[in-house]
Amino acid sequence: MPTVSPTTSSAKVPAGLMDENFLDGDFLSDLDRAFESIQAAPKPAPSVAKKNPRRAKKQRAELEQMQATFLDVTKVHLRPVLRYLKAIQMGAASKDLCEIVHYVIGPVIGKTRKVGLVNETKALIAFQRDLKSVVRTSPRKLNDENRTKLMTSFGPVEKGFRLEFRGHSTAVANLLGFYKAIRKRPDATDDDMKKLFSIGIPSLTMLRKSSIEELVSLSGLRPDKVAGLRFEARKFNILSLV
Repeated sequence: MPTVSPTTSSAKVPAGLMDENFLDGDFLSDLDRAFESIQAAPKPAPSVAKKNPRRAKKQRAELEQMQATFLDVTKVHLRPVLRYLKAIQMGAASKDLCEIVHYVIGPVIGKTRKVGLVNETKALIAFQRDLKSVVRTSPRKLNDENRTKLMTSFGPVEKGFRLEFRGHSTAVANLLGFYKAIRKRPDATDDDMKKLFSIGIPSLTMLRKSSIEELVSLSGLRPDKVAGLRFEARKFNILSLV
């Protein structure tokens, strides 16, 4: 388990850097409850900490454990983003893929801030802003400048969460094709897209093989919505877009 340095109460993310455009819902709900129980404990005054160093040491250890657990879980959640960005780096220059990345990154920002990981929060915010900047540009294809910008701003995220790039795979092309296809459906709302892709989908195989119960728990979508989207994933063929 990685060692982390807990953030002191005076170390905060400046309000001007915060972007609260992240999803609520069931994302990491079990960890939320654990974090809240720790955070709910009254913080000792400096004088109390001096009088009771054992208690202060225990609380510091609890904070370190909480942050390390969060980093371990979030590292797994961000793993598909490595594959997405590797595809962008290798030439998959679609803004739709940037939107998928944004859906995965968004929910993590507020929760990273919540557990006191200041540098990691700043890195995520900076990367999210570059994603938004790229998505807002008029062309649907990314140019070399945009690709370089994204890879550069993702560097601190990669370092902060101790991520390693995975290889470029056709799985990304299939997933991107599925995303484009279901966005055209009138019954698939923007909120559906955000919730589904926020869970971090590495491939269509994962979506096809996951149970409805698992997908409902991860995404917060209604069972009927999940069943419909999973059905579409199972019958999707990349050739249908040609």
